[in-house]
Amino acid sequence: MPSADGRLSQVRRGSGAAHRSGARAARPGVGSPDRTVRAMPTAAARCSDPARRGSVLVQRLSPGPEDYFVLKPKHSGFFHTPLELLLENLGTEVVVLCGFATNSCVTFTAHDAHMRGFRVVVPSDTTAANSGQIAVDALRQLELTVHAVTAESSTVDLACSA
Repeated sequence: MPSADGRLSQVRRGSGAAHRSGARAARPGVGSPDRTVRAMPTAAARCSDPARRGSVLVQRLSPGPEDYFVLKPKHSGFFHTPLELLLENLGTEVVVLCGFATNSCVTFTAHDAHMRGFRVVVPSDTTAANSGQIAVDALRQLELTVHAVTAESSTVDLACSA
């Protein structure tokens, strides 16, 4: 299974391609229900502290000024968040998901996106789980249940998906 840095590089490459194609990024991030989007700069600063474990990952994945950020209290990016309204207002038809863990947060968000009528793309090289086999199994299940496209990110045409 590729390293976290390898997956992160794919996510960043895909994010850049999405921006160049005119797509918008909405990044659901884990947070508690009592936090608001206004807490994002404080949370990002705290989590980016070099003394904290995972700070490099946080720094490399921090949303840019052109991105939307939605705090999510549970596994799905849609559960008790304004993500559905945001995507509808942007005219979104296709949701491209990446992150950890393929068999948990990515899967819950994929199912919720599908139930709301969005097409789902989960590039196989931009997501990970506790083991490679768990990730492979989760991606196969997403192909079967929500008809997700799970090709590698380099083969996904984001200009057509946007």
